[in-house]
Amino acid sequence: MQFAQEYLKIGLKEESISEVKEIAQPASATPQRLSVEVNLLAGAEDLVFELRHLGFKAGFYTSATDDSNTANEHEGIWVGSRIPVPYALAVIKAAKTHWPFLRYVMILGDKGSSPPKHVHYRMFIGGATSVAHRNKLRPWNYEDFERLNEDMSLKHFHSYIRSFY
Repeated sequence: MQFAQEYLKIGLKEESISEVKEIAQPASATPQRLSVEVNLLAGAEDLVFELRHLGFKAGFYTSATDDSNTANEHEGIWVGSRIPVPYALAVIKAAKTHWPFLRYVMILGDKGSSPPKHVHYRMFIGGATSVAHRNKLRPWNYEDFERLNEDMSLKHFHSYIRSFY
């Protein structure tokens, strides 16, 4: 039950929970062990194709927060807390290339939630804008995304994301 409640907090429909639930990932993260879930918005197939081409395990999910699939209602990028910086940045870059409307970033497990361990090795692209608003996230602009770099430590990467809370 706790598992389902945490997924609903980040905006997944209940029927999508079983699709993304799996055993916790081991500590050694590789692109194949990380999972990227992409909301079923226009162009999702192309984004998933690119992410798979980059070596990530990528699939689709649907949002629990609303029934519409418009870009302005799904501007979030939710990052697992244990995703290595180079992998997170590769996913963010691909996502922003396909969907330049993305403008909120949040670390899963922040803002009072406590997701299952395997969620720390996942990213969600196209997260509900309503979740960003509810969590009082500030939108990122082009320059904010450009400041991200692979030389950041995980701690610095997280601090940078949290500076927009």
